[in-house]
Amino acid sequence: MLVRSDVLSWAIPLLTIVGLFSAYNAFRYNEGSLSPQGCEMSWMSPSYILQSDFNSTWTPLARRYSLWLYREVGWESDAVLHGSPVLFVPGNAGSSRQVRSIASSAIRQIYDSPYVASDDYKAGKIVPLDFFAGVFALTSSPFDPSDHHFSFAKAEFNEDLSALHGPTLLSQKQYVDAAVDYILSRYSDNPSPPKQVLLLGHSMGGLVAVSVTSSNRISAVITMSSPHALPPARFDRRIEDLYSDVLHALQSPIHANGTTSPPILSLCGGATDSLIPAETCSLPAFAGSVHPYRRTAFTTNLDGAWTGVGHNEMVWCHQVRSRVARTALELAAVKTTQEKEHVLDRWFVAPSASRASQAATSPANGDSLLPSLAQQWSIIDTTTTPMLLIPSTQFTLHTNQPNTNLYLLPLRPGVRMQLVLLLHRSTLMDSAKSVVAGPARSDLSVTLYFCGSSTPSQADNATCSPMTLTGDAVDIQPLPLPDPSKPFPVPHEGSQPDDASVAVTIRDLTHATDGHTWVGVLVSGRAEEGRRGLAAVLEEVPSRKEVGMKETALEASMLAPVLGSLPVDLRRPSPLITDIRIPRMFMNALVVYKAEPHYAAGCDATKASFPLLQHISSPAEKHMHVLDPSSSTLLHTHSRGPF
Repeated sequence: MLVRSDVLSWAIPLLTIVGLFSAYNAFRYNEGSLSPQGCEMSWMSPSYILQSDFNSTWTPLARRYSLWLYREVGWESDAVLHGSPVLFVPGNAGSSRQVRSIASSAIRQIYDSPYVASDDYKAGKIVPLDFFAGVFALTSSPFDPSDHHFSFAKAEFNEDLSALHGPTLLSQKQYVDAAVDYILSRYSDNPSPPKQVLLLGHSMGGLVAVSVTSSNRISAVITMSSPHALPPARFDRRIEDLYSDVLHALQSPIHANGTTSPPILSLCGGATDSLIPAETCSLPAFAGSVHPYRRTAFTTNLDGAWTGVGHNEMVWCHQVRSRVARTALELAAVKTTQEKEHVLDRWFVAPSASRASQAATSPANGDSLLPSLAQQWSIIDTTTTPMLLIPSTQFTLHTNQPNTNLYLLPLRPGVRMQLVLLLHRSTLMDSAKSVVAGPARSDLSVTLYFCGSSTPSQADNATCSPMTLTGDAVDIQPLPLPDPSKPFPVPHEGSQPDDASVAVTIRDLTHATDGHTWVGVLVSGRAEEGRRGLAAVLEEVPSRKEVGMKETALEASMLAPVLGSLPVDLRRPSPLITDIRIPRMFMNALVVYKAEPHYAAGCDATKASFPLLQHISSPAEKHMHVLDPSSSTLLHTHSRGPF
């Protein structure tokens, strides 16, 4: 017995140390390899104004909590309320000061410089906001209710441990409910006072925000890193009561008073968020024939971000906070529920979609003569030159002066074809010089046309009409441009707006009934090797098994990648985009697959041309990877969890 006691005396501490070390390594591996974070730090010049009038006459909880108005120093008037209120609700042990990153971004999108309104503000595309929330230390700064604009408010919960205590959550719910009434009362003297408040909730604050949506005073709710499906800890029954209220709010399209439930969006950081299981961040499925707007978006799926985001970093990661701020600005500028849903979809759910009611077709009448479009034109023989690549040894645009060249890609009679276009720091424009995709300012632009002529080999007398780049036949997908010398995403920097390319796919292109028809690619500006360029392929619309989906992938069993390996052959003549579908692949939050790229002998897989792999595990969660042969790619999902 003494021997056993001695063994236990050192075995238990040793096992504890091993367990802690394993947990730490798992955390570091999860953050650095499974879902690395690339976030640019945000900067601001914050100030906070205590709402001293929000006292015990409004709620007894005013003795415990406080409400603050955010102001950006040097950019706006301290006292003036700008127009539409936003209330930020902090989470477990959180502070109302966390509102500063999002509020600062919104203010700097309203103004180009201090007190100088932006063009979008002047055009009415965005509306100023007033951000309300809370901070650590109380101040005696007075609040002047005589002034009005877009405001951020914050509720200060003094870093309560709300994730561990149900009564605390319920108290915060009561306080936020009273704060909404108070905030709206501040605008009573306005000619057109706002009637609703936009709620932003971080972590457990997201649950509090959702729980108060049973009235028509809430315009929309955006939660960030909030565990909607399960509480982080079950220490008392009251926390279950709040979750019951949240579930009821999520599943109710119409409230008991007859008002429509506001749109609710959950923003999740994925595996990078080490404080909550990412599966719990997804909004649960709801029953009923009428579905309210409930969407989940992972930060890895956001164009321009392409990164997992940690729990606390969610409120200050520049690639995310700027999008949240822009969404809040545009939500304040619309009125109907459908318009609000469209704004949320555009910025979070389907940011890369470009849809309208028409397919990509030529106008009925086109009378633009070919010589008037370009300085030079060329008919591309796609049998010998399957890809139009600019710049290249065959196709060049001089860098010392702007060029305007038209390249004609022939359509084949009776064949459905598609155009795949990759733009590298270049802009796709329509005939009216409006930007369709890509950066607003670029030294290289592309415009697409339908061109026809009765002469097969000569196009001097061709007539060209602008291609309509809207409809279900058009897909526009922004893509990152990783620096080959740095990891992706870049730690502490992330992706930058200028470092992006665009993939455009236009399907269902058909030949005219008579004569000869081409797709005209009008390229204007300066191309530069490694800086700006484009690649275009006009090809037959492939059948399902010809889009890179080999039989080995399609017929593989569910356990094939688990028990062994699953080879996928991606060799294909001049590919730009290959679609791989493995419908039987087992995906779960507890399973991670490793993808290893192998390049064929003689393949010019230089670091400047490593392909990108977009792993789509669910509509809400996509991951972008660089297929570097010197490293492995880890594929995972959070669409399904162990509960």
